[in-house]
Amino acid sequence: MWQGSRSELGDNFIWSVCIALLMIYEGYMILHSWNSEAENVPEIDWCEPGEAAAMEVLLGSKDGFLTKRIKNYDMGRNDPTKPRALSCLSPYLHFGHISAQQCALEAKKRRHLSPKVRLLNFMLLS
Repeated sequence: MWQGSRSELGDNFIWSVCIALLMIYEGYMILHSWNSEAENVPEIDWCEPGEAAAMEVLLGSKDGFLTKRIKNYDMGRNDPTKPRALSCLSPYLHFGHISAQQCALEAKKRRHLSPKVRLLNFMLLS
């Protein structure tokens, strides 16, 4: 139980409320500045949303990962300066436009096309 006088209790309570309100206001200002900054971020143009776009990145006849770019994957997958070696599937997997299971099943269907597809299929399904 509080041992001080009633005025001390009131002063402490008022200070506590003032500090809490100040913290809330500072948090609001931080969030407001983040929202302002987020409005200035330009939209990306290299990634189209949707399942059809994800399947195009995975299987596309022009530049699909399993059909064209997989030949560079083993040597360049850890080098982000070589975009032709990357799968470019991360945003589609992250946002659920395609599943890892779909990718593995499509790799399994095409394992006869390349030894690298066979190796990828082994890694995914093992």
